[in-house]
Amino acid sequence: MHPPPLSHSGPPSHTLRPGDLLGGRFRIVRFIGAGGMGEVYEAADQELRITVALKTIRYDRLAGSEETLDRFRQEAKLARRVTHANVCRIFDVGRDGDRLYLTMELVHGETLAGMIRRRGHIPAIAALPLARQMAAGLDAIHEQGLVHRDFKPANVLIAESPGELRAVITDFGLTRVQDDTVTMAAPGVPHLAGTPDYMAPEQLLGNTVGPATDVYAFGLTLYEMVTGTRAYPGGGMLENATQRLAQQPDPPSRRDPLLPRHWDTVILRCLARDPAARFPSAGAVAAALAGKRPATASRRRSWWLVAAAAAALSAVYFVPHVRLARTGTHLFVPSGSAHETYLKAQDALDHYYRPHAVEDAMRLFQQTIQQDPKFALAYAGLARANFYQYWQMRDPAYVLPARTNAEKALALDTGLASVHITLARLYTETGQKDLAAQELTQAFHLDGLNAEAYYALAALYDAQGRGAEVVSNYQKAMDLAPTDWKYPDNLADFYLRNGKPEQALAMNQLAVRLTPDNPRALNNLGRTYRALGRLHEALAAYQQANRIEPGYSRYANIGVILHDMGKPAEAAEAYRKALELNRSSYVVLGNLASTLAAIPGAEDESREDYQKAVGLAENLRKSRPDDPELLSILGRDYAALGDAEKSLPLLRQAAVLSPDDPAVLLRVAAAYEVLHRRGDALTAIEKAFSDGLLARSAENEPALADLRQDPQFLQLETRYQKKP
Repeated sequence: MHPPPLSHSGPPSHTLRPGDLLGGRFRIVRFIGAGGMGEVYEAADQELRITVALKTIRYDRLAGSEETLDRFRQEAKLARRVTHANVCRIFDVGRDGDRLYLTMELVHGETLAGMIRRRGHIPAIAALPLARQMAAGLDAIHEQGLVHRDFKPANVLIAESPGELRAVITDFGLTRVQDDTVTMAAPGVPHLAGTPDYMAPEQLLGNTVGPATDVYAFGLTLYEMVTGTRAYPGGGMLENATQRLAQQPDPPSRRDPLLPRHWDTVILRCLARDPAARFPSAGAVAAALAGKRPATASRRRSWWLVAAAAAALSAVYFVPHVRLARTGTHLFVPSGSAHETYLKAQDALDHYYRPHAVEDAMRLFQQTIQQDPKFALAYAGLARANFYQYWQMRDPAYVLPARTNAEKALALDTGLASVHITLARLYTETGQKDLAAQELTQAFHLDGLNAEAYYALAALYDAQGRGAEVVSNYQKAMDLAPTDWKYPDNLADFYLRNGKPEQALAMNQLAVRLTPDNPRALNNLGRTYRALGRLHEALAAYQQANRIEPGYSRYANIGVILHDMGKPAEAAEAYRKALELNRSSYVVLGNLASTLAAIPGAEDESREDYQKAVGLAENLRKSRPDDPELLSILGRDYAALGDAEKSLPLLRQAAVLSPDDPAVLLRVAAAYEVLHRRGDALTAIEKAFSDGLLARSAENEPALADLRQDPQFLQLETRYQKKP
């Protein structure tokens, strides 16, 4: 695991000697080195006949209690899950009398700290491959729900491998499960577990730690690699810590003028005081260093020209903003109770696909505001939760609260890009595209390195019918936050609406792999299976989603599949269950009405449900007057009621607003056919086919049954060859 011992001014101080037997199994070969937690030896495992690194843990460092020892053992077991070429593998934990020990992979080489001392600094061209490997190791640790908490050059070994050097992250002695909190020795004074010179601000303050904490330490390590000096040299731990809480260091290029300038931006972003402003992962840091995305945030006012390097936010690994105020030598953070409540609220919102998560988030954000009325991020989170509730339920009652809470957040802190992103998404969803563009302009001006901003930009481009730019911006968001399920999930939806179900399927499957307990991702996977005609797989996906969270959308989609399978009575029952959970869904009411129309004796009930559906849709149209999906569904339902006077203007408006959306055009065609306007129906179908509509989708639309027998339809179907 470790290199030969560093030179000492005197004989090495260690308690074991070559030949000693530990745990009845491990024969000590030689002493390697000592650290704050204990001593490291090379040992022969006499049972497996391999050589390992054995690290003894000083009993007093674990507070001497059985409870602490048990926790240490559990953390060692967690660390054993990490199996990666750039992470030193932990094999086992044992105890010999009062001595606790770990056995680990034995890696021959020198520490990165030793390499820096020996070489002075490492040029960027040589540092980059090592940075990539360290990033890969940190990501592997984080993927297992762990945080290293003591990442530094002395805990990275540089091993000789065939043809290259291999960076290996070592020393899990301080690893903690993500979101653990540093123990406080006294009010306002953190018990510093780790190496203070490499601690992130939240770690120094005794606040919650997470992967962003390791990203900060990674930034300090990169700084030291390429300059040969520490970012915050200081005169001692306290001065060093005070600097980190108050300011950023000089750009590393000031200490090495030959360093590429984009390394400045990347490293300083890692060292952001606010954890949420750092890169979402170590891998994103390495990608930015390699130039896979421009590493500087454009300050141009045109939001469509802003370049990306890495995301500032990650729904998976969000660590909250810590508000700091300085008075003399005192530093202040939000009250503990408000901060803790905020964390719970943010966690609920980050997992908004879980049952009642958004409602829980709103309640907790409101509680946070009661505890600390000037906590800007609590208002920002509440605005985002309000938006999610509107987005999920399509209830216009949440529009005003979302906007109001966003404005309160900005009144307290004008530098919150996330608030402008929430407003941009809200304005996009309510058809106010110009306002959405203005908010995104401001968001990118404040933070041009934000995956959520690219997500919102993709949604705006989608609403504007700019398809190629939709895909590129979703892909940017995915590159910047590869563990966030919603980016591939939304890209899948775009692909599906544009007649590319195979591409959609790959994205849906990725979203499900990222969050296998996510009913939304499973629900959307079912939609794509349906578009491909794989009805049994679609039904299975919907049913799995419904087992996780019985919900109106799941029941609604089960109804759609049962309808496709020719089971209208079962489909109607599924739609009714959906409406028991959400009586405000005009889409489900319209689907129920359409299904009842096919059941003898249910015609009157069908007409009544169509009337309810158009009433709900008309109410929603007040806040979404230019939504082509809503307009096409409303026009189709008016057509089913035989009201051509109301239907036709809506159909024409939907086709103008979204001339390249095959799903909208398919509904328009179906409505024209119901109104006995065969020529208009064929025109709409031809346009839908040219925009990527699958023949399978047309076959699933009952209103087009007669049209599909028309020779002109058959010619169009043959010409565009859209059958999967």
